[in-house]
Amino acid sequence: MAITVEKPVPHGYVDDRPELAIVDRVNSPDQLRQTLKRQRAVSTMKLGTRLLELKLITNEQLNAALQVQNTDSRRHLGEILFDLGLVSKRQLDQVLCEKLGIPLIELAQFKIEPEVLRLLPEDLVRQSGVLPLCRIEGKLVVAVSDPLDSEPLERVRFRVQTPVIPVMAPREEIEQAIRIHYKTDTPIREAQPLSRIIKVDTRRFDADRDTTPLDELDSSVVRLVNKIITDAYSSGASDIHVDASSGTEQVSVRFRTGEELSEYTRLPGTLRAAIATRIKTMAGIDIFERRRPQEGRIDAIDNGPTNLQLRVITVPTSDGNEDIAIKLVPTRELLAIDKLGMSTDVAESVGHLAALPEGLLLIAGPAGSGTTTTAYAVMDLINAADRKIWTVENPVEQTRSAWSQIEANAKTGWDYAAIMETVVRADPDVVMVGEMRNRETAALAVEAALNHSLVVAAMRGNSAVEAAARILDMGVDAFSLADVIVGVIAQRLARRLCGSCHISRPLTPSELEGLIQEYCQGTQLRPTQVRVEWTQRYGSALEVHGAKGCELCGGTGYHGHIGLYELLRSGPAMHSLIMQRRPTNELAAAAMQGGMRTLKQDGIDKALAGLSDMREIRAVTV
Repeated sequence: MAITVEKPVPHGYVDDRPELAIVDRVNSPDQLRQTLKRQRAVSTMKLGTRLLELKLITNEQLNAALQVQNTDSRRHLGEILFDLGLVSKRQLDQVLCEKLGIPLIELAQFKIEPEVLRLLPEDLVRQSGVLPLCRIEGKLVVAVSDPLDSEPLERVRFRVQTPVIPVMAPREEIEQAIRIHYKTDTPIREAQPLSRIIKVDTRRFDADRDTTPLDELDSSVVRLVNKIITDAYSSGASDIHVDASSGTEQVSVRFRTGEELSEYTRLPGTLRAAIATRIKTMAGIDIFERRRPQEGRIDAIDNGPTNLQLRVITVPTSDGNEDIAIKLVPTRELLAIDKLGMSTDVAESVGHLAALPEGLLLIAGPAGSGTTTTAYAVMDLINAADRKIWTVENPVEQTRSAWSQIEANAKTGWDYAAIMETVVRADPDVVMVGEMRNRETAALAVEAALNHSLVVAAMRGNSAVEAAARILDMGVDAFSLADVIVGVIAQRLARRLCGSCHISRPLTPSELEGLIQEYCQGTQLRPTQVRVEWTQRYGSALEVHGAKGCELCGGTGYHGHIGLYELLRSGPAMHSLIMQRRPTNELAAAAMQGGMRTLKQDGIDKALAGLSDMREIRAVTV
């Protein structure tokens, strides 16, 4: 399958040039062997020259990047161009593969034999970020994200004592493949033996006494907490819950994967205080405070994944104990708008809104729905040297050297509202607000938009219309809001069907009729119109999709997630309704009359395309 390179889109412009085919993505061992046979010699052309030749950057942009490199010679030119927002990671990967003459692998479809996986131990694979793919003529082929980094390759060569052939794949795809192929048995089977070998004097951790300081903790408790975290990461969990228990009752540790919360293990109740102390110490939380909630962050764990941040929340319970919730936030490459799963129409409209010089663009969804990811994608779309970009977040999730990023800290009084009040006076072109939850922050966001800035703000909301109404409920002036709001994106995450065990069958006439009625419910769409649209888009033989469950997806039938989106674009009719503070049903009717497709409709479209199934779509769009 040919991979294409897209030109970075400067603000105010839409790139309509034909896409440029650079390299093929290899998705099978046979194709890899053929590609390596015709492997081209390493190009002597410099990276910047090739990017100029492909018209991905200009001479001015290259010179600016070279000036940055002159001040820090340790940084690769490609890294600088990416940080400046001039090229995407995908474009760099493709040009680098072309320059080095190595294949670019599509890991999601690449079948790896078990005996190849056994050539490298799991700890080496995870720590080095490499994945063994196959053996060719006595040489081991491994996927890496940076073929110029020789250290991981040397580790592999030393281990297997054979020549190693590096090929390239995006880092996030390698990490996902490692989680799939090196998935261990059910974590509870591993945690219980570890808890049995803990040689700690549990009398020191009596629940009725003050929590023991860190220097008194047995090293086995440290190892236990680290293992809980690494096992959660390896299993693809998004959250860890350490539930409070009284006295000698067992402590339940549970993982949330997707929408499901399942038990990981139970530990002796006498270890409850020790576990809590260790987690709180790692997160920089007061270990002696157990009467009020606290929040903290863990940036790294010993011998654990390097691309993982953990957010910790402790919640006091009625019996004087504490529940602990830990959110796992892997740091990934920024996703481009066209990788989020938006329909072509929605992605193009978002691009037009992001190119506006001023206004308020809201991104709404429940916690964990990917609103921050979308906000970053929008910001990256409009990133340019002639724009001063500020972000206000808690915490800063992705570091971009071209942006001025501020982390909110309510404890010091440097909260969202205080930061926004300062940023508004700092001549911003673009401001991203990580979460807008109160009147002060919302009013300052509107003020910034009135002062000729583009504000991209994430907030909680079930739909685009409800998000707009919620801003009004916060007490923001309706006339000011109507003047500045340009659009609202609402989103959800639905589980994606596993491609390995995917199945489908034709829809029956009654199923098709019911699905059309569900699609049209609450809208002005006509069933005959929808039937024609679906036939044109998916063909006359419409199908229902599902997955049987297999080893790769852990028997669930799902692997990964897909975004569902609805976009409310503001216009004269919507302005008038907002100024009059009309109810949400009137706002919704005007939005759909203006062409908005709902989250449910976008979900049904994705189910018909085979990306998810209707059970999942209905569950997340209730």
